[in-house]
Amino acid sequence: MIEETIKLEMTEEEARARAAEMDRMIEAMRQANEYIARRQQETAQLQAETRAIIARMKEQQHVGLRIKNDQEFQAMLKRISYFQQQMAKLREVETNLKNYKLSAGGYLAELDRMNLEVREYLWAHPSELGVEVHNETVSAG
Repeated sequence: MIEETIKLEMTEEEARARAAEMDRMIEAMRQANEYIARRQQETAQLQAETRAIIARMKEQQHVGLRIKNDQEFQAMLKRISYFQQQMAKLREVETNLKNYKLSAGGYLAELDRMNLEVREYLWAHPSELGVEVHNETVSAG
């Protein structure tokens, strides 16, 4: 029969080495927890922004807002650029696929809505928008 012996005592050097290893493990766990906490905060912020976007979208669908002049048009272009930058940042920071898809969906839906408004504005002639046209008409012939 083979007998196993359990070493119950360790040298002082072994004890220091184990304590140092435990300290390294505890520090690694602390850093991992801090990283997770930061990511959770970023995710919560992006989710809150997405909920706000969706709420604005629903509100605007009922109001039927659209771009009325060049100043609003320029503001919408800036807003589109901002949303595109937010999407780029989201792609960099979000590591969870489900959270990314949920957040990205809201941003992309809002980008689609804003681009549609821009398209409708550009399609409409200024006279259709109630804007006075200051250029002369050229007749053919």
